[in-house]
Formats: sequence, C-alpha cells, structure tokens
Amino acid sequence: MKDRAGTASVQRPPAEIAYQAELEALRKSDTGPRPPGWGLSIKGIKSFILGDNGASAKLVASPSLVERAMVTLATSRALLLIGEPGTAKS
Repeated sequence: MKDRAGTASVQRPPAEIAYQAELEALRKSDTGPRPPGWGLSIKGIKSFILGDNGASAKLVASPSLVERAMVTLATSRALLLIGEPGTAKS
C-alpha cells in the first residue's frame, strides 16, 4: 500500500517481519521435530508465542491452551476458538 506521497506505508508489519531476528534465532537453536511444512517445532513455537527464554510474549493465554491449539493445527485438524466478541480469537 502506498501513501499520498507515493511511499510504501504499512500500518503494522506482519509478525514474520516484525520479529524476523527473533524467529531466525529460534530457528537456529530449535532442534525439536517439526511438523511437515513448519519452520519451527511445537516447542519453538510455544517459546515464541509465550515469550520464553527472554523473548517478548506475543499472546496472553494459558500455556495449555497454546499447546492444545498447536497440536490441533499440527495434526491438520480444525481449530475453533469460542469466546466473547472482541477477545482476539482471529
């Protein structure tokens, strides 16, 4: 997207860009098994999302909920998040 001056503008960069250095460091240190097509293991993803090892947390949620969501997605099953409107389920 370009602004009126013709320069590129981004309201908020995607996580892959905003946390590129953190993700690259995790990829290098992540030795766990990775689901097909995934760049990190489930343990590495949990570390990234919950902010383990000194990283900043990306989501405020219970660790068990994050683990269940990752295992569900890794097994190619559907994941349905239920909750009140406005509680960041998407």
